[in-house]
Amino acid sequence: MNRTQRIKVLGLLSLPLLAIALAVMVFSMGHSTDTAEAATDGAAMSMAVSGGQTCPGAKAPGDVCVPIGSAFSVTVSGDAVPITNGYVGAQAFLFFGATGLTATGSSTIWGDCAAADLGTLTATTVGRGCLTGLISPPISVIKGALFQFDFTCTTGKSQGHQIDLETLGGPNAGTSGAAFADAVTGNIAVPGSSVTVHCTNANTATPTPTFTPTPTSTPTNTPPPVPRMSKIPALQNVFLTRQGSKVPPVDCLSGTNIGSLSEELSQAVVSPDPKGVTGFQVLAAFEFEVLYDNKKVCVDLTTGADWQAAGAICIIQDSASKPQLEGVARIGCVTVGKAAEVDRIDNLASLATVDVYPQPEIYSPMKPNQENGNVVQINNVNCDLGDEQGEAIPIFACDDADITFRYLEGDVEPDCSVDALDAQAISFRWGVEKGSLIYKDFMNLEPSGTQSDADIDINDLQFVFGRFGSTCAVPHPPQPPVNPKA
Repeated sequence: MNRTQRIKVLGLLSLPLLAIALAVMVFSMGHSTDTAEAATDGAAMSMAVSGGQTCPGAKAPGDVCVPIGSAFSVTVSGDAVPITNGYVGAQAFLFFGATGLTATGSSTIWGDCAAADLGTLTATTVGRGCLTGLISPPISVIKGALFQFDFTCTTGKSQGHQIDLETLGGPNAGTSGAAFADAVTGNIAVPGSSVTVHCTNANTATPTPTFTPTPTSTPTNTPPPVPRMSKIPALQNVFLTRQGSKVPPVDCLSGTNIGSLSEELSQAVVSPDPKGVTGFQVLAAFEFEVLYDNKKVCVDLTTGADWQAAGAICIIQDSASKPQLEGVARIGCVTVGKAAEVDRIDNLASLATVDVYPQPEIYSPMKPNQENGNVVQINNVNCDLGDEQGEAIPIFACDDADITFRYLEGDVEPDCSVDALDAQAISFRWGVEKGSLIYKDFMNLEPSGTQSDADIDINDLQFVFGRFGSTCAVPHPPQPPVNPKA
């Protein structure tokens, strides 16, 4: 598997006039204010012209001659990447004169490009940029050819047509110059360079061989990154709401309050293929187990959509299929043969979905007072990956998740909103004490914790009225999920 994608905010490249939004992830080609000041740090790209000819001796060494009306291409290669473990994004912009050359298009030939392959084309500019992944981007370990830009010679010019690859912040480039992108520090600018192309009327030049990009081999002194198998998000809030005529659901799996986790890999698989069939191992099988407190929650596992589309064979044992396991759920998937659809496994967004439902008993001990909640740990164990030949793929770690099940503070008629229903319900009980038929301990909110005063007084009313308008999406005051390991 060469990459894994998952939704989060990225802003690593800067192609102008073009933005793509995917779910809650925004991959924008805009960049932060420090882009123009980014240091080059030894980064380097080079340009090579193919489809042209060696110019006669009167021209400068290195200039390329192309007959008028003919097409040629400029390939931009990454020569030096000053990032220890590789990079997650790259971009290049070429600038040329308004007359004499016509840009006809561009393409990406970077082997690790996997997402948001974006291009821009104007009368004097052609650009290209790409990321290795949309979410938790894997690290590229490929150098060499990145992008190809196609041109046509239309008009001759005595001094030739200069094509510039400018660095970030250059006079033409602005924030749209040549750069690599690091997932931690952002853009790393690449120094500018140029080539000169002469559009000629006569074939007076000697043909030169077409440029064939050759990727630079990966440095051997840096071990390749090893992916983690993670449950995302690692911390999550699930607010409890009314489940029909009573607050608790009839049974665990029939509830509608669900914590949804995505099991995914943190980065690309770049471990060498021990059989030599492919450069890197290709993910074709996985398995993992989930350990949880079955007195608090039950777990339902679902295969990722891409594995289903690839025709994977999966075995699932969870609260629905094997309730007798009590606190253990497991899933394992394999792919069959070497058909074309197996290649899709190379770009999986998710291995599986882990849905966590609260048991009916978890509703009763809590009430919507201050800092209420019950934290449930969803632990990963026995995580394994395998390639097409059954060889093990190294994993750095199996990460866990923690879900906080709670009520929205002040939501005494639990529907994820503190509104008139809650205000009316607690106002009706103002002044009652424990022992009254209309007293509800669920509405005795202040003081919170073990110091309950067994009556519903003005403090309880203020607890609700002071949170009027609060919702689960935007709670007031904030109720962040709890990390029990912090």
